[in-house]
Amino acid sequence: MVLDPTDHDTRSAGSFFTNPFLAPEQAAALPEDAPRWPQPDGTVKSSAARLIERAGFGKGYDIGGRTSLSTKHTLALSNRGGATTTELLALARRA
Repeated sequence: MVLDPTDHDTRSAGSFFTNPFLAPEQAAALPEDAPRWPQPDGTVKSSAARLIERAGFGKGYDIGGRTSLSTKHTLALSNRGGATTTELLALARRA
């Protein structure tokens, strides 16, 4: 990541979410257009970013203006200035 003092996304907690591994029954309940990657152990991997966005938490979604999902990709949390760990975790839990 290139540090840019004018870009709040460079103050990041990093790529925070991981792609879920689902039981086949859970994967079958996903929206039709959700990505699915069958795994050798019988689980199905899907896209955390896609699921978060479909749940209404798009790029730049914020809580109180101090912490947000990155405006560049949904999986990273950004500190827009002065946010606490508690605030970042609250956003992660909500998403």
